[in-house]
Amino acid sequence: MSELIALLPEKPGAEDFRQVIAGYETMLQTALSKILERGERDGDYRFIDTKFSSVTGRDFYPVENNEIFKDRRIIYSWIQGQGLEALAGHLSWLDEAETVSPADRGILGGRIRKHLARTISAMEECRANNGGRVYFCMTPAGTPLEIEAGGSLRPAETLTPCGNYSDLYYSKGLFLAAWLLGWGQKSGEAADYFLQILKDIDEGLFQSDRQMIMSGENDVAELPESHMPLTAALSGIAAIGAVRAGEWFAYGERFIRRVIDRYVDSRTLDFVETPENRKRCYPGHALEFIGQATGCLLAMRKEKCAPSLIDECAGLFPSLFLHCFELGFDPVAGGIRDCVDLEARQGVNGLMFANSLPETMRAAAALIALDPATPYRSRLEAVMAACSNVFVKHYVEGHGDMMVYPARNAAGGAIEAYLSAPDADPGYYNGLRTIDFLHLIKKLY
Repeated sequence: MSELIALLPEKPGAEDFRQVIAGYETMLQTALSKILERGERDGDYRFIDTKFSSVTGRDFYPVENNEIFKDRRIIYSWIQGQGLEALAGHLSWLDEAETVSPADRGILGGRIRKHLARTISAMEECRANNGGRVYFCMTPAGTPLEIEAGGSLRPAETLTPCGNYSDLYYSKGLFLAAWLLGWGQKSGEAADYFLQILKDIDEGLFQSDRQMIMSGENDVAELPESHMPLTAALSGIAAIGAVRAGEWFAYGERFIRRVIDRYVDSRTLDFVETPENRKRCYPGHALEFIGQATGCLLAMRKEKCAPSLIDECAGLFPSLFLHCFELGFDPVAGGIRDCVDLEARQGVNGLMFANSLPETMRAAAALIALDPATPYRSRLEAVMAACSNVFVKHYVEGHGDMMVYPARNAAGGAIEAYLSAPDADPGYYNGLRTIDFLHLIKKLY
């Protein structure tokens, strides 16, 4: 079904970009329907269920080879938080979807609201059982678990005392879902929860709770002092800051400046993953930061916040973006390299994650929205075309549901490689980024 999405010429124009909208909207609606159908087939299972392989299309359960960490009774808070944000984002998207009929909008919207309500209920029970926190993987009742070598599980003995990625993803997903449902008290609780995580990030107290789950293809270890908590927080800051008073954009300004000051080499424009190791760049992460930061800056501009930062980034980001893209993009293998050695200027492994492509498309479109007169506009448009074509040809799969292969290797094969948990993307990485891209395209062209 990937052939439903039009390919773009090297130098696309306005009409070319308009041609991809219908195909991408079909992809979004088809993948959304699959996620909703999985959530509706068992009334006793209240969590978002993407426990299946995007490569083969098969369910994980019953689990094979004693891979208990894939069992549907193992709840990954990253997936649930990202899934809430994704379903909320798709609910908002329905109002502007050109190819979804009014009747289907109403039906899909009702199904999304039901799923959001029952998943919030289930996750809030887990959080209540943990003193207001969530953790990387838990039982359906909320008992935190640790994954041991070989994939076995046991109750967690030590828990991070401060904010972690599970708290970060879940609190912002909870806010967006509760806000759209009109649950004022719950959205207020979620905003307070998210604010505490921002404080932990700001004060250097945030800790990663990611546990390594070996897929055979992805052995990327957690890096200390990564910019990713700062980057991941920006979408929540932009969304909450747009609808709720508070210090949200002050955090956004500090986080963006901190990443620029600590992770960007102003001389070479290399973007490092950690200040302690300036020899490695993760181009997808760098491009994700630019996209998230630019989205936050666009929200700030509406509220007349941080004008000097906006001007500074409008001057810096296009050249930084193009440098990171050219460093990471492999047009032959088809994708954006996971990790690059900055001394050898070569890829470290053969991994190319799918989500880096819509991330890059969204970032390029956002940069044009930030400054439509940028002298880099034609080059940014060419990047959007290149990434869209590779994404469509190599990552949008053919099982009939248009879910996206998680990654490819150097040989060009689709592989299982986990960004966080083994569950398939619940519409967060590929869905929300595509929605943002389409929203920007409709405004720009």
